[in-house]
Amino acid sequence: MRTAELLAGLIVAGALAVGASALAPGAQPTAATAGAGLLGTGLVGLVVTAVDRAVERRRVAAPFGRWRGRKVGLSNADRLAVALGSGAVFVRFVLVHLVADPLRVDGAALTAVAVATIGVAVGYRTAGSPLDGLRHGALACGLGGALCVTLAAHDVQRLVTAAAFDAAVAGVGVALPVSFGAFGGLSGAVGWWLADRVAGGDPLA
Repeated sequence: MRTAELLAGLIVAGALAVGASALAPGAQPTAATAGAGLLGTGLVGLVVTAVDRAVERRRVAAPFGRWRGRKVGLSNADRLAVALGSGAVFVRFVLVHLVADPLRVDGAALTAVAVATIGVAVGYRTAGSPLDGLRHGALACGLGGALCVTLAAHDVQRLVTAAAFDAAVAGVGVALPVSFGAFGGLSGAVGWWLADRVAGGDPLA
């Protein structure tokens, strides 16, 4: 329960920061961007926690029962893989900014490929079960998406008026981590599948 309360606190803190920025006189891009990042981080963690608890309640840690009873939860996540994956998502997003506009089709496609490859790599690295791949991919790419809110806020600033900036950044703070997390989760499951296929073909694995 403490984890869920902490994540809910991040969401509330992020929403308050964005709200305070919107109500304050003049533009407050730093507060709005930081609040949006907290909001996205809390949402990603809360979604993964909810999935873990649903799995624990229904005892379906693996669809085929091979890992039934396996412990799940954010405390059991591979922190190194998640941290490296999050940083890699941010770096790849920066690189996309250097070669293409993420708001155009080509930039969006490059971003999708970047997130997918990192999700696959994280899922491959943490290959214990399909759920592990999904959880770690979602965490790594979702948290990476929260880091990318800083760059996305810069893009938003070019498109909206000062009055609409806070609301637009708040939307980005929700949409970017959640979409990256969902895409990363699916890619992480693919990474587990690849690792399982490799292990299945290796008599020493």
